[in-house]
Amino acid sequence: MKSGFFYRFLGLFLNALNSIAPSQGGKMGFKYFCSPVRTKISKKQFDFLRTATESDIVFKGNKIRQYKWGNGPKKILFIHGWQSFSYRWKEYIDMLLENDEYTILAFDAPAHGQSQGKRFTVPENAALIDQLLRDIGELDAVVSHSIGSFSFFYAFAKFKLPPVKKLIVLSTPGSAIEFIGYYRQVLKLKPHSVNNITTEFEAFIQEDLNTVNLPNLVKDLTIPGLIIHDQKDRLTDFSNARLLHQHWPQSELMTTTGLGHRLRSPEVINAVVDFVKE
Repeated sequence: MKSGFFYRFLGLFLNALNSIAPSQGGKMGFKYFCSPVRTKISKKQFDFLRTATESDIVFKGNKIRQYKWGNGPKKILFIHGWQSFSYRWKEYIDMLLENDEYTILAFDAPAHGQSQGKRFTVPENAALIDQLLRDIGELDAVVSHSIGSFSFFYAFAKFKLPPVKKLIVLSTPGSAIEFIGYYRQVLKLKPHSVNNITTEFEAFIQEDLNTVNLPNLVKDLTIPGLIIHDQKDRLTDFSNARLLHQHWPQSELMTTTGLGHRLRSPEVINAVVDFVKE
């Protein structure tokens, strides 16, 4: 975890660089925003991951770690969020494996967990999801958290994915602009810095960031789904859940209070597992 001093220094540096050399400052900001801090994997976490059948695929020149538990007829894919990895789903996986009905699949996103890479972006994670699903085929359910959920919505909007029967999303962000707004606040970035970094993002994705939002991404979504969001989430505002529910008629909305962004709770685990099993 970076200290407050680091963020203050980085913000001052980016503001200064964007004043002196706007193009270079935009590129530097983009690089930082897309560079997650890799979470160290403990022995306990490694031990759990090694209960899976592990394999690697190559995506954009990097090895991506995949996990598979069980051999049941129903296939469930878990997608983690920012600066996380597949261990975050352990309690869910343990519950689903109490019978032989499920095959559980997960992967570590680029620059996360045991996967290679130094950069993470939603469009690239979405393209990876598309590649994985073309190999996996039809899924009985997808369970995702935070930017992993946003990545799935982006993949759904941009690619022709195989059928997914159910979709459960936890703590979903509302837009690409929201990501930049978060860093603007943390780093105290000046408007000129934000503009330069936004320009760099748009050059990368070849798209207006203002159009990359939940209403646009889910406009053709008809998968039955469950949205879970905490009313006090400080990273992705609860209003995102209401907006998503409004634009996704086939969804149910479950609200919690006091669990925060990570939604670590038996209540949430049970709700997700029950929805998968319905």
